[in-house]
Amino acid sequence: MKSRRRVFKGTLLAILTPGVLTFAGCSPNDPAKTANNSDSLISAPSSARIDSIFAKVNRSDSPGCALGVYRAGKLVFAKGYGMANLEYAVPITASTRFDVASVSKQFTAFAVTLLARRGKISLDDNIRKYLTELPDFGTPVTIRQLIHQTSGLRAYEEALMLTGWNRDHPLTRAEVIAYLLRQRELSFPPGDRHLYSATNYVILAMLVERVDGRKWAEFMSQEVFIPLGMTHSLVRDDGYMIVPGRAEHYSPRNAGGFRKTKVWEFAYAVGSSNIVTTVEDLAKWDANFYDERVGGRGITSMLTARAALNSGDSAEYASGLRIGEYRGLRTISHGGSGGGDYILLRFPDQQFTTAVLCNLYQGAVTSSALAYQVSDLYLERALAPLAAAVADTLAKPSVKLSESELARYAGVYRSVTEPDERVEFVVHKGELAEVYDSVPHPTVALGDGRFRESPFTFTFTSSTPSAAMHLAVTRPGYNGEFVRDTAPPFLPTASYLAQFQGTYQSTELDVVWTFRVVRDSLMLSRERFPSRAVASIERDVFLVTDQFDDGLATSVLKFGRKSSGEINAFRLSGDRVLGLKFVRTQP
Repeated sequence: MKSRRRVFKGTLLAILTPGVLTFAGCSPNDPAKTANNSDSLISAPSSARIDSIFAKVNRSDSPGCALGVYRAGKLVFAKGYGMANLEYAVPITASTRFDVASVSKQFTAFAVTLLARRGKISLDDNIRKYLTELPDFGTPVTIRQLIHQTSGLRAYEEALMLTGWNRDHPLTRAEVIAYLLRQRELSFPPGDRHLYSATNYVILAMLVERVDGRKWAEFMSQEVFIPLGMTHSLVRDDGYMIVPGRAEHYSPRNAGGFRKTKVWEFAYAVGSSNIVTTVEDLAKWDANFYDERVGGRGITSMLTARAALNSGDSAEYASGLRIGEYRGLRTISHGGSGGGDYILLRFPDQQFTTAVLCNLYQGAVTSSALAYQVSDLYLERALAPLAAAVADTLAKPSVKLSESELARYAGVYRSVTEPDERVEFVVHKGELAEVYDSVPHPTVALGDGRFRESPFTFTFTSSTPSAAMHLAVTRPGYNGEFVRDTAPPFLPTASYLAQFQGTYQSTELDVVWTFRVVRDSLMLSRERFPSRAVASIERDVFLVTDQFDDGLATSVLKFGRKSSGEINAFRLSGDRVLGLKFVRTQP
């Protein structure tokens, strides 16, 4: 569900050691030293080369993007491409405001860390010390676990979509809290793993309000934006708020052209998203990463310390930031999507940052791909060469495959080494598309089972038509091996499917789902959803795929049995909701 990023997508391969981030032998408070040491490796590409990267959207009939490039917190290049508003022919400029969705999370983590440094909270406190109304899960959930997304709390947006809510309808903070208070189980014990969930950051904003006494928008303005001089930044906590200079949101129409999209327009659950800013203001935010003018010396190290897991390992997530690697260089980044597509991509050792803010959702370009292409130009002398195989694939021309040929590769694939990591492919509009963030992202067919979704290459292999399909995922700095869960297919009989008929209730979602066998298919009926067949992928396990305005959502239903063998419940798992229980109430 939105805005999941698969483990290896956008986050890159995490290679930093756990703990404090270091900067090539110097303090993060000494920007000049690091910048001077790396100046010889930073190129100065022409405007024409940069402009060529944005050529697809740099038109008067297209939404587009704003680009900001920063060196040691100084703005060295800023430009707009495409249109902020197509109806009134308003172009995007460096001063155009964007609601940057999940890029907002790093600001929330910063605010909570400010309170900790002032002694008002401890990051290892149980969150219920301050928000006593939150459910007691029988084990403490700490503030640090919320920041690091290791709490096990389920994602409210994915859960509520299972009730029939769609993102183009208003959603109040009270409704989000009402769902939160109904949660009785966690997806996993706190600290066992990292799982991205916007719920964590909604709670963190509530925490700041409870401890500080000011509204979230007030706190951020008075403690962060004004001190940093971010004069065009604010918290948009009212979907009807007039924000001068803000870009309208668009998505492509199937038949060509664009339509307005209200995705996330009415999401008032601040903390997880809803910060409005510009690429010019983000230069001041980037500068504070190095000079620590607001927050004090050492705050950057706190914010970039990786999430510690109960196993002793660490996750690649820090405090609203993803810690990764790209072609031999360390990265600190976070993306966001919903209404538009956004990323702030930092190379800390080079003190180089690229911000790309786009008002095009599900379009032909992504902010992440654009940011890396811009970074390639500036850092070409510092980046490790592309592996020969990857470079060859990027240069290989595309081929056209029929839908029946593409269908060979569709399905859900699970990592050989990380069972909880998965990637899904569907045939969508005549192309093989990878589904992440609930959105089908088309790939380019290269032939011989190879597909490209820059900067990734997907290679599918199978020894025989009946054998399980294998998938190799490669990109600079990443190699992953996956096997398809859904092959060979499990073909159930009507009598087998009849065991699952009945009505099932989820107390947490406050919904009832009913299953009936219709013409050899197990059909699922729910309020506010069309009736649809669920796909049997193995014994007692089914898949249900829903189409929402902002993409596809696939849930795995694992049914449980009594000792007698009778079906009595199922557990639902999606991208950010794991093990959600439905109990059979009627056969």
